[in-house]
Amino acid sequence: MLNRSLRIDKRPNFKKHKPAKYRKKGFKSKKELSKESKAGRLNNMRGNSFERDLTKAYNVFFRERGIKGYAYRLKQYKYTGQLIDIVVDSPFEEFYQAVECKSMLIPKGKTRINFKAYFSDGQIENEQRFIDLTGRRGILAIEMRHDQDKDDPKSPKRGWREAYLVPFEYVWDIYLSGEKALPIAGIRGFPQIKREKAVYRL
Repeated sequence: MLNRSLRIDKRPNFKKHKPAKYRKKGFKSKKELSKESKAGRLNNMRGNSFERDLTKAYNVFFRERGIKGYAYRLKQYKYTGQLIDIVVDSPFEEFYQAVECKSMLIPKGKTRINFKAYFSDGQIENEQRFIDLTGRRGILAIEMRHDQDKDDPKSPKRGWREAYLVPFEYVWDIYLSGEKALPIAGIRGFPQIKREKAVYRL
C-alpha cells in the first residue's frame, strides 16, 4: 500500500511574493504607515477649514484695498481629481493665482514635511501642469499646527499655528531634485500669513 504520508494532495503555491504595503509606500514599518494615515485623515478635515479661512482672507484683502480680484474654492467631485484647492481671478498678473492648501500637525523636533504623507500619487505633477497651462502663479499655502510645548511656560495651552505662502516653483524644484520632503526652515523663509484674533489676514 502507498504510504499516505508520501501522498501530495495540495498543489505547489507559485504565487509571487508581494512587498508589504508599508514598504511600497516608502515607510519602514506598519506602525509608521498607520501613524501617517491617521494624521492624513485629520489633516484633510483641518485642511478644509484652512481653505475656507484663506479664501475669505483673499477676498477681504481685495475688498479692503479696492483691488479687482476674487478667490473661490474648486469643488471636488467623487470620481474626478481636484485640480487645485483655490483659484484666484484678477486682471493683475500677480494676483492671478492657483493655490494648493495643506494643513498639518507638526510634532516637536520635526524638520521636514514628507511629500508622500501629504500629497497623493501624481498630485504635484498634475498641479504643476495646471499652473503651466493656465499661466497662473502657483502657490502652496502651508498651515503648520503645533501642540502646547510643556517645557515652555509661555506656550499657549491650545497650541499655536503658523502659515506661509510658498511659491509652487520652489516645491517643484525640490521635487524634481529627487528630495522626498520640504524643509520647514525653507518654508519659513517665505511670506507669512498673519493671524489676528484667530483670523488669517493677507
